Amino acid sequence: MTLLKLLEQDLRCWIEQGNKRILFNERDFQLQLAMWLLKSGNYDAVELEYHVPAQELNKDNDYVWVNPNRKKKEDSHPAELQEMYLDIVVEKDSRFAIVELKYPTKIEPIKIKRFGDSKEFTDILKNQGADNIVKYNFWKDVRRIELVKRRFNNVVGGFAFMLTNDRIYQVQPKADTYKLNFSMAEKTKDGRTILHCKDKSWVQVKGKDTSLKEHLPDFKVDKEYETPWNSTLCDDVEFYYTIVRID
Repeated sequence: MTLLKLLEQDLRCWIEQGNKRILFNERDFQLQLAMWLLKSGNYDAVELEYHVPAQELNKDNDYVWVNPNRKKKEDSHPAELQEMYLDIVVEKDSRFAIVELKYPTKIEPIKIKRFGDSKEFTDILKNQGADNIVKYNFWKDVRRIELVKRRFNNVVGGFAFMLTNDRIYQVQPKADTYKLNFSMAEKTKDGRTILHCKDKSWVQVKGKDTSLKEHLPDFKVDKEYETPWNSTLCDDVEFYYTIVRID
């Protein structure tokens, strides 16, 4: 079995069978998943926040993200690239694979136990909103995995994994909206599977603010991707997830 096939199998096993409680935030998501992968015994190593120097990925000037605190001021002082820290990297037989995570939520009251007492909480899952930025960052994860795979021969690829209780990510934006190219919908309204375009740029819509482009620059991915969605229950709350393979 290839490393990517094994990793995808483990990711799906974790979300469908291994994790049945509410995750409190993206760091909790990262830690619980990494512990599961480590305990599986399927990998020689499982590492978190795996640092990759950004300059290693910019051979063709296609790493477009810069440190927002050190923007280019003069031609003689180029902008500093935004450093990369990958959520999870697994290693097996000197081959490596990447998992990038997203965990956007909306407010939902849930009943869980704290120190043995059962109580309903309304502030564990918060409204994160700004789905346009979350979608952008999801596709940015896809692109970063592509760039790492291109640069390092021992990297076989990876997965962009989103888990959410908000159905907005499954809805196809209208054709005249500025975030159209960052859609994560699986199907059109008439049921056709969507193959998402390579172009990840903000659509210019008359009368709409375009300031997002200043700190969230346009980019392209190497191929068209599908985003199939499934659902699972965590503490009796319905969650939705998509796992996109980059190879």
